[in-house]
Amino acid sequence: MMLRGLFLCITIAAAFVCAGCGRQQTVPPVYLVELKEHRATVDSTMRHDPLSPFLRDSTISFTGIKWYPPAFEFRTEARLHRYPVPEQIATRGTRGEPRAVVRYGYLTFKLLNKDYRLNVHKFTEEELKKRGEDLHSYLMVWFTDKTNRTETYPVGRYLEIDPESPDSNHLYVLDFNKAYNPYCAYTTHYSCAVPTRDDVLDLAITAGEKKYHDDH
Repeated sequence: MMLRGLFLCITIAAAFVCAGCGRQQTVPPVYLVELKEHRATVDSTMRHDPLSPFLRDSTISFTGIKWYPPAFEFRTEARLHRYPVPEQIATRGTRGEPRAVVRYGYLTFKLLNKDYRLNVHKFTEEELKKRGEDLHSYLMVWFTDKTNRTETYPVGRYLEIDPESPDSNHLYVLDFNKAYNPYCAYTTHYSCAVPTRDDVLDLAITAGEKKYHDDH
């Protein structure tokens, strides 16, 4: 989104704190280019995709996704710990409707030299029948943090990670610079899963997407 060229990416590359390691690290210029391309794709999707909330709700207009500046200290790696027996739990959507998901395990990782964890959920077998078995390896990660209600969507944000790997030693990239709002952040035409009380990070994640509506 709003690509300004490789030159700008290189010039704004600065020293950031390496996630969880406590030392300075220069942001690779190629990462800044990739991040800008990612955000441009998000912007284009919101403008043109038929499923975009801005094309399905005529009462809202699209003026561009609002992002925090790139912050490499909020990009880290995580290890997946699977529960021996995944449990189906009850959650809710933003309209208050009950939802069921499978609590599959949790991710452990470091941010700013501190340890954190987030739950990992999967679709239930019933949902997979509706959505498609190709989503069997899809891992759902959502969270809230100290920026909610002030700078980011109060309900919380989501993270995309790699599909589940059969390798138990696989490290999953958690890039909070790509943290995004669910569609319910833009319009009430959509309902989305509400992060559980166990998915709260006790720090301000000043990275990724900000709230779109100032009155939310």
